[in-house]
Amino acid sequence: MPNLISTYDLILRNPTLAEKLAPETVIRIGEMPTSKQLRTWLAATQPRQWIIDPSGRNLDPLHGKTTHLQISVEALAQTLLAQSSEPKLDNSLPASSYLSLWCAAEEHTRRSLDQTLNQMTELFEGKVAWLLSQSLPPRNPTVYLQ
Repeated sequence: MPNLISTYDLILRNPTLAEKLAPETVIRIGEMPTSKQLRTWLAATQPRQWIIDPSGRNLDPLHGKTTHLQISVEALAQTLLAQSSEPKLDNSLPASSYLSLWCAAEEHTRRSLDQTLNQMTELFEGKVAWLLSQSLPPRNPTVYLQ
């Protein structure tokens, strides 16, 4: 899956990278992820946050610069498509340097993580999840590992 960052918790443990990757804006769907590393990073960087959630609950435990959009993702997408004169997804746009930095950090961290887990002989929860991700066929619709 292109542009999927699955190792953000490890990436953000590197202070230099965490500083370079500080966002100006975050668009979040639903509740805050449970990663302590991510929460600490967001609290430190204080980006403008847009939270998409139809419930109207306060989903900003960090009490930052937040705007709650009380709408479902589907309804928001329909609204945006209706306002667009030419609804299309254009994947031909060049990647921003910010996206490129995230993708490079993901690739490096993923390669290092895969190498480390491949060399480990003892089984533990993280190794089992990694083994499953290496063994299951791609795009298995019934299994989601993060």
